[in-house]
This record gives sequence, structure tokens and C-alpha cells, in this order.
Amino acid sequence: MSHREGTYAFSELVAWSLAVASMPRLPGLVSIDADERLNRVRLGITDDEARARVLELLTSAGVPVAAVAFDIRGNTGRLLATVRNRVRATAGGLQIQNSGTLLCTLGFNVDVAFYGEKGFLTASHCATGAIGQGSTGDTIYQNTKAANNRVGKVHINFPWNSTDPSCGGISLCTSADAMFVRAFADTTSANWQKRIARTSTNMPTNSANGSLTIDAFYVGIAEVPFLFVGATVYKVGRTTGGTSGTIGATCDYPLYESIYAFLCVARVDNASNGGGDSGAPVFYRPAGTEPPYAIGILFAGGGSSYDSVRCTAGCYYHFSEWYAIGQRLSRYFIP
Repeated sequence: MSHREGTYAFSELVAWSLAVASMPRLPGLVSIDADERLNRVRLGITDDEARARVLELLTSAGVPVAAVAFDIRGNTGRLLATVRNRVRATAGGLQIQNSGTLLCTLGFNVDVAFYGEKGFLTASHCATGAIGQGSTGDTIYQNTKAANNRVGKVHINFPWNSTDPSCGGISLCTSADAMFVRAFADTTSANWQKRIARTSTNMPTNSANGSLTIDAFYVGIAEVPFLFVGATVYKVGRTTGGTSGTIGATCDYPLYESIYAFLCVARVDNASNGGGDSGAPVFYRPAGTEPPYAIGILFAGGGSSYDSVRCTAGCYYHFSEWYAIGQRLSRYFIP
């Protein structure tokens, strides 16, 4: 079998690759490789404009143009993370942990109108202390409890002590299982943004698990003042990921574990849920020129069948509606 010598020694290709790598990184230059098979320095670029920019600098880097092969790879890829990872800037749908062992989901990053405060909403029962006690001051972490993962402190969290007749004599009764966590000092865009993790454009219904891998973020979030039965809504939780379902009731009065009563909350049917999804953002996805709309915070769920982690059949969940959260916490939150 004959062997054809390459035009360039491999050591030359390596040296030229290092020379290109030492240049200021140009927009559109996404990879650099000394390709022994091609006998060329192979440069991955996003488009022809990137090729032109690179060609201008090859001579100054001492790299002969004839020794270069371009590989157009389209738009730059992204590092993939899941909603259970440490993710900055923070976003709705990410895993959080209180100062104990409880895992929950970050709801919406928000501004507090008239108070100049930033932070996020999540389920009230995700704080330490007895459920419904209304404890404050608890440090919240994203993703797990570690000093450098601190993202906020529970600031507004009222006890569940409604005396509304619809509570039916249940002492632990509330119109919204929600609390406001005030962000720590660093609320720069590198660490805090108003966005929701998007795990997939295919967010399954009928009790199916959704993806946990983040592929993009929903931004430009608005709020919506109304719901209607039959509407398709979405949530992203740390346990069951991004899923969809249909609103089955806009003013339900559920009783959970025989001791927790809720006043006029919304129910979503045919949607998976599991432990750790509490606090998850519930929203309408963007459609046409419409933005994503924040509609509430998931706080509890049920179904006809469960495994050790999540509902597997006949699944539904309840969420505190956006307007009720504001009324309950006596603040106007801007998502």
C-alpha cells in the first residue's frame, strides 16, 4: 500500500494551531484543530463573515492561508445544564434548597414595585419550620446548600391562619401557598435575571415526565389577570421537568393531608408532578407576538398512582394564582 506524504509536517500544523489560538478570539471562530488526516489546520467557523475575519489575521499570526481548511458549523453550541445544576443567572424552574434538607423549585424572579427590592417567589412551605408557620429569615440556596450557592433570604411569608368560613374549621388555611425570598446583594445580570428555564419545546401532558435539560430561557415575561378552564398551561419543576396540562378548575378548595386547606386556587389536570416541584413557575408559553405570561406558583399535587418520586397516572396539581399571591403577600410583584 502506497503512502502519500503530507504537504506540511504535523509539528507545523500544531505550531500554527497554537498561533491561531493565541490570537484574540474572533467572533464566529468556534474551534481550532491540527487535523493530521486533512494535513491542514482546521478552523470551525459559524459563517462566511467569520471566514473573512480570520483570513485577515492569518498572515500576522504567521500561518499560511494554504495550510488552513474551514469547517462551517453554524451557530455556536451551548453548554448544557439541567434544572438541578447550579445555574447563573438564576431563573424560574431551577432547583433550590432551604437551610435544612428540603428541595424545591424557584418560581419567578421578580421586582417588588415601590419597595426597590429584588428576589423571587416560591412556595411558602419550602421555608424551614412547620408548614404554615410563616417562618422568615431562612437562607435559600441554588442548587444545594453551600456557602457560595446562597441566593436569598425568606423575607415575606405569612402564617396560614385564615378564618374564612370556606376553611371549614381547618386552622392551617390560606389563599396562597407562596413566599417572597429577597435576593442577596448581587442582583447583576450575571447572577439574577427575569427568565424561566426552557427544558424542551415538547412539554408532555398526560402524566408524562418532562425533560430536565435546559436548552434555552423564556424572557420578556408578563403577567396575566385571568384564567379559563380548558386552557393549556406549562410548568418547569426540578423533579418532573417541563410539562403541560389543562386547567381543570380556576377556583378549587382542596384539602391536603387532611390538615391543610386552600381557598380558591387553580387546578391543572393531566400534568405530572413530584416532590421537589413545589414552587415551580406556572405560565402560558409565548405564542405569536405574545410574551410568556406568569400565572402562578405550583404548591401541591396528587394522582391515582405514585412511584417513590412522582405521580405516574391520573396526575394533577394545584397552583396559587398570580393575583392571589400579591394579595396574600401585600405586594405588587413584577415578573
